[in-house]
Amino acid sequence: MKNRRRLSLGKYLTGGIKEISALAFPMMLIPFFTNLMVFLDRLILGRYSIDAMNAVAAAASAVSPLTFSAWSIATIAEVFVGQLYGAKRYGKMAQPVWQMIWFSLFLGILFLPIAFWAGPYVLPPSSLEKGLSYYQWVMATGFLIPLNAALSSFFSGAARIKIIVFSVIAGTSVNLILDLLLIPSFETQGAGIATAIGTFTQTLILGVLFLKQSQNNEYPPVWRFCSKTLKDCLSIGGPNAISYLIEMGAWYAMFVVVDKMGFAHVTILQMGYSLYTLFSFLPDGLQKGVVILASNSIGRQRFGEIHDILKSSIKVHLILMAFLGIPFLLLPEQCIKIFLGSELSHDAMEIILVHGRIALIWVWCSLFCDDLGWIISGVLTAAGDTKFVMKLSCINVSCFWLLPVHGFLFILKDQPSSIWGLVVLYGVMNVLLYFRRYKRGKWKNVKISSLILDPA
Repeated sequence: MKNRRRLSLGKYLTGGIKEISALAFPMMLIPFFTNLMVFLDRLILGRYSIDAMNAVAAAASAVSPLTFSAWSIATIAEVFVGQLYGAKRYGKMAQPVWQMIWFSLFLGILFLPIAFWAGPYVLPPSSLEKGLSYYQWVMATGFLIPLNAALSSFFSGAARIKIIVFSVIAGTSVNLILDLLLIPSFETQGAGIATAIGTFTQTLILGVLFLKQSQNNEYPPVWRFCSKTLKDCLSIGGPNAISYLIEMGAWYAMFVVVDKMGFAHVTILQMGYSLYTLFSFLPDGLQKGVVILASNSIGRQRFGEIHDILKSSIKVHLILMAFLGIPFLLLPEQCIKIFLGSELSHDAMEIILVHGRIALIWVWCSLFCDDLGWIISGVLTAAGDTKFVMKLSCINVSCFWLLPVHGFLFILKDQPSSIWGLVVLYGVMNVLLYFRRYKRGKWKNVKISSLILDPA
């Protein structure tokens, strides 16, 4: 592979605000347009049927634990690519990517029967009729999500972000066009078809460019199955997958519990979750920037740069959250009304508006805490310290999310906004414990693969 200059060299101060911004903002566009596909499905559905919108949100929460756990394994390839790039092992950069491609294609065989058989057992009863077809389409093509992550990691690990941004914008555009064409006639099934084809569009673009640009003369060829490299990827990405599985499973469990509470609770949770998902591109993109820069620095054994990367990322986070406070804190009613059609009665509308305003304050606080936690965990992930992240997720989700949700929702059944207050508690604990791990410095001793350690 052609030797490309590191992002900071000769242009930005390593670990400075300009460097993290130059990398993180394009990385934010990737999850933004990915999340926008899901958000547009729900937004357009909400203009036709609130029940259909709620059903799609519940179906998406049922799909997410598997698809995003697989995504978190596949995306770990960018840590390998980043460290290989920092260590100047350019010829080996495609090898971990190919192992994650094979892994994703294998998942396609697994996801297909789950898509057609599991729906009636995992969807909440009130969402089964309208949500099943959406679940089947999105679950059947769910392997494309980790496949896209694997392909993207080849470019992101070397800070070549424009290619990924282009592919995501193209996929989102296709999804939007198909949403507008299909949802009026097919409702939730149309949304599922649009999402599946939009995701495949991204796969097609990334796949063609990856095959074109990953050619090298290494022997054995980097595209061949390598059990050792696959094992390295799974050992680092596996704990991340369990972390995502636990967190996404907690969201699914929350939808199941709230489904028993009534229409107002479900609608407020769905609206907050849709906005939370849409704007999670901020912590996601910023974390990706931290992972890429930190993994490059770790590959070059320059741990002193990590503190500067972390400090600059927090400054960028504070600026972004100030801007995000405008819609959530100053214009909450406008945010809520974009989800609501004309079918609601005046009383139902008032209930949702009153509790929705409070809920959006909590959603903003949750995003604030999540972003800080994701920044710090980005350093740990770049170092391969993912087992700690997994253990922390197990403890925090159990003690500070699931138990409070199941315990307090029935006590506070007249307060639909309380759902999001409990999510903030989980975010605060993540920040505190991730920061404690970072300060102790054990992550500096993790070695992720012989690909990086062996002499070139």
